[in-house]
Amino acid sequence: MNNEGEILVVQERSGTTKSMNFWKMCTGQLEVGEEISEAAERELFEETGIKANFESLLCFWHVHNYLHGKGDIFFVCLLKLPEAEQA
Repeated sequence: MNNEGEILVVQERSGTTKSMNFWKMCTGQLEVGEEISEAAERELFEETGIKANFESLLCFWHVHNYLHGKGDIFFVCLLKLPEAEQA
């Protein structure tokens, strides 16, 4: 999120939504032993090249039997650009 309260959304380069006019938040998966805050910062950088700092966890939800009979927990995090880059 920037100082104007805008959020960053991206489009997929591959997959089922590639050809659609579909915008979404950056997403990804935690690596073994990785903290949620570290994963959020890493995924944002991998998908956009932007480095931002984890601020807080905004919400999460859990789905049973999501894929291969396993559950899924999705976290939505707030990241902000360093103050020097927002000027």
